[in-house]
Amino acid sequence: MKKSEFKKKVTQRVERLIKVRTKNGAIESEADVIAGAAAVMCFVNEVFFESSYDDSMDMVPPLWVFSPMCGRSILEEHDK
Repeated sequence: MKKSEFKKKVTQRVERLIKVRTKNGAIESEADVIAGAAAVMCFVNEVFFESSYDDSMDMVPPLWVFSPMCGRSILEEHDK
């Protein structure tokens, strides 16, 4: 699997997970879910796609970083 395919699939699955958990009232912190997923994505990027530590974040969508910092849900950003 190519890096771009992996990033797309993981991003879709994490965002779907957040959407379902929000709908079911089972999410306490969207930012925590995103942080955990981003950490795993960075690890996979370094180990399997041979990125360096310095560019391991290129796997994580910028929306996942900036939305929680601004107090917004990534789901709100997608609905725009």
